Amino acid sequence: MKADLERIKLQHPSMDDLEGVIQFMIECDTAEFGEADTDADDVADQWRETDLSTDAWIARDGESRLIGYALLSGESNNRRYIDLYTHATRSPEGMVAVLLDRLVERFNEHALAGDSTDGCLLTAYANGFNKSQCAAYDAHGFEIEKYHYRMQMDFDSEQPAQDWPRGVTLSPYTEADERALFDLIIETFDWLGVPPFPFDVWQKQIFRGGRFDPEMFLMLKQDGALSGAALCYNEGFRLWLKELAISKRLQGTGLGSKLLKQVFYEAQKRGVPSVALGVVSQNPKACAFYEHAGMARTREFVQYKKLAG
Repeated sequence: MKADLERIKLQHPSMDDLEGVIQFMIECDTAEFGEADTDADDVADQWRETDLSTDAWIARDGESRLIGYALLSGESNNRRYIDLYTHATRSPEGMVAVLLDRLVERFNEHALAGDSTDGCLLTAYANGFNKSQCAAYDAHGFEIEKYHYRMQMDFDSEQPAQDWPRGVTLSPYTEADERALFDLIIETFDWLGVPPFPFDVWQKQIFRGGRFDPEMFLMLKQDGALSGAALCYNEGFRLWLKELAISKRLQGTGLGSKLLKQVFYEAQKRGVPSVALGVVSQNPKACAFYEHAGMARTREFVQYKKLAG
């Protein structure tokens, strides 16, 4: 395997490599999870926001096949994020370590140049069942920060539309809802000691790429005031539930469960066979809520962090 590493060609990509890298990421997803999990529009946006000549790398073998990809994001909310892909069977042993060497080195360069705020964290995610990848993060001085679970519901029966109490309505998102939606998210979620995203960062994350469809952003209003929301992306083979929020004053009334079941209905109505979402291990009440609704844990991801130096 060492000889395989010696034959690799590591270089910075250009926009001409985008299509091939997206295909490689999809192949990595499929080899590891049995299905694609990469959104091409998100990757394209990320590349446009990144200096590819310094903060992204692709690795090719002796036959010019892609065997590795890594990107270091710009800073957002005192963090820089890693995207790192290697193929379960095609990439040589040690490929993760080679890419991490470059990522950590570049992260430290940003810190020394004053391009990062004090205390900026290098943040990465790894499949919890990929022991070799987790070992590489450990060897590079990363610490485990938390775990994330993929919750999923695969439909095997009809999902009914929900009836709503008097004064409660459900409608698609409009631009007039934008600020109230952000305020609802900030008020509803337990941020677990982490500063919430500022408005502009949240806005870019929610509306970036080509996945946004106002019909799939469900706004729940009580007496005309925004009191709940389910933000979904239709990925064709799956509906991804980005955020589900119910105002704290209405939590415990059953509206959260009804809104989640409405999401199931909306997915099935569009011919989408499953709904999935992510939840952090530090929020056991949320895990229990989704499991009670019939969703199951299908994946586990480890979130790592590292300071410069």
